[in-house]
Amino acid sequence: PKAVKGLSAEQVALMERETAQLDREIKAAEQSYGPDHLRLVLARGYVAKLVANARISRWLQQHQPEMLVEFRKIAEADIAAA
Repeated sequence: PKAVKGLSAEQVALMERETAQLDREIKAAEQSYGPDHLRLVLARGYVAKLVANARISRWLQQHQPEMLVEFRKIAEADIAAA
């Protein structure tokens, strides 16, 4: 580790290890963004179809109204902003 005024060698080494770990995590997130976004788009579309089905919506309203509320939020979500 290179010397930094006011920090011990151990602190600098720790910061360098943490920075390297963050770099690896960012690269992993960048690599998975495309596939993750595709799955999100597909899942949202499926949920929107379910909510649009009158029989399914009616059943959810009668038996799981809180789920119907959440499914509607998902169906209406603007995933382009995600």
